Amino acid sequence: MKSELEDSMDTTAAAQELRQKREVEVTELKKQLEDATRSHDAQMQELRHKHTQQLEQLNEQLDQNKKVPSYPILQAFFADLLTIAFIEIISVCSLAYYELLFQPFGLFKRILCC
Repeated sequence: MKSELEDSMDTTAAAQELRQKREVEVTELKKQLEDATRSHDAQMQELRHKHTQQLEQLNEQLDQNKKVPSYPILQAFFADLLTIAFIEIISVCSLAYYELLFQPFGLFKRILCC
């Protein structure tokens, strides 16, 4: 009976040790997730800022082209060129935005799988 009690105490001590290790691991994972979230938010803010600047530049160029009173064919060409550039910038920024948006979920999936 004494040996059974000692065995159960050993099992309890081992379980407590495992629980403590898991708590430490969960704490570390939470910290990593918070760091990744902060980094992601900073990248998103930077991307939004760049996107806004590029849109402002394109709008200024478009306004300048509209003010030029000469050559309608040339104006149409530049308007088309700016439209194509605008679409390209939006698609690149959108792709980068979605990559940044879903980047932290890789870390989040690792936490859920463990």
